[in-house]
Amino acid sequence: MSITKDGYKLIYLDASAFKESACLERLRYVIDEGLRAKETSSALVYGTAVHKFIAELRHTGGYSKAIQEIINYYLPFSLDIKEKDFRTALHLASTCKGYYEKVYKGDYFLPIKKNGIAQIEQKFAFPATDIFPQFRDKLESMKLVIILSGTVDEIGVIENDCITIKDIKTTTQWNIAEYLETYWLSTQMLFYILIVEHLLGIKNVGAMIDTIILSGTKPTEFYRSEVMYYSEQKRASFKRQLEDTIDGIINNVETSPGLWQQNFTVCDCAKFQSEKAGQCSYFKLCKSEDEEIKASYKKAYFNTINYNPLEFDQHKI
Repeated sequence: MSITKDGYKLIYLDASAFKESACLERLRYVIDEGLRAKETSSALVYGTAVHKFIAELRHTGGYSKAIQEIINYYLPFSLDIKEKDFRTALHLASTCKGYYEKVYKGDYFLPIKKNGIAQIEQKFAFPATDIFPQFRDKLESMKLVIILSGTVDEIGVIENDCITIKDIKTTTQWNIAEYLETYWLSTQMLFYILIVEHLLGIKNVGAMIDTIILSGTKPTEFYRSEVMYYSEQKRASFKRQLEDTIDGIINNVETSPGLWQQNFTVCDCAKFQSEKAGQCSYFKLCKSEDEEIKASYKKAYFNTINYNPLEFDQHKI
């Protein structure tokens, strides 16, 4: 949480943080304390590099410039990659070339433009009260601003002129049907649709996934999902869920600023899903009753960075 010169507390809530909101205490560690795991995932850095390449390609259309910039970006990270990890700079270059040849050249998805600028890697940030005005008086009295924020990969139109958001994913999951099916109930997609519909003043925005499937033994493959349209009922249900989360943040900041409401069901579920999801990153912090132990654990395993999704690309991932 950051504080402005005139004393207003700022809390940023994006799609990634919202995924943690089943437990408000877990959400607090993310958006209030700004805890971020120290260990760098090569998969995350590789995916970020692919996003940067595609954004540069979309903005300029120049393959050579885009590939050179992204290799220069990725090389420092690639030096720390473990020996058995296939995500080398050479592998990244091959993936980017494949995307350019197999997706970009014949793409029917056309990014929309605003003031002549294609809506690629589109950042947004505005007060949650723009969508939920019922919280305005309460937030003002608390000098608290909750900001809905984030970055949409691409906003464009497809062949039937429907406005669609497109999200780009890199994965090693080769069961593509199962992988894409999960996004039909994705909070990320629903979050972005709500935002884009609000900003553009339209309804029935669709969502699609461009999936880049990686392997150390097979060539990279590319799949595009069908356009996902969510019913009015699902969109309204998601909006209520987001409203409840914002309400929960407000109540906890006001009444219990150092310990937000814990959801022990989330902890319990992790026991039975450890092979898939693993233990919550903050489990040991919640388990401990000793503040010195908590402080030592945070220092050992986390960096503390002000949680502002609009500034993430300014920090080393």
